[in-house]
Amino acid sequence: MQRQEIAAAIAAAHSVACVVVGSAALRMQGVDITARDLDLVVAPAQQNLDRLTGMLANWGVLRRPSDRALRELDIITLESSFGPIDLLLRTGRERYAALRSSAVTKTVADVRITLASVADCWSLRQEFGKGSA
Repeated sequence: MQRQEIAAAIAAAHSVACVVVGSAALRMQGVDITARDLDLVVAPAQQNLDRLTGMLANWGVLRRPSDRALRELDIITLESSFGPIDLLLRTGRERYAALRSSAVTKTVADVRITLASVADCWSLRQEFGKGSA
């Protein structure tokens, strides 16, 4: 089990609505790619952001972002016990529902995590200038 899978499972266990994207999501779906961080598209509802901030200690995050930062910034990178975690907040505000509708799930440690489809992962990678494997 990869560290990114464990971090995503912790979020899901705390009812944080999010979609795993990027190389970690691709790797979890069998694509031969190295995942150096965990990229999460977070649902923008305030209650969800509250659940997210409430569980950050479970990731070993020492510097908690402000509520304002979670509402207004595009991306926040957190240093965690599981490595870097990027919260793609603008993408969440703009496209969470669309990503969720085409997502797949994977069970990790008896918890279902949500992964963006392979096609959506590659599309986001191109958008963020990361290209192919």
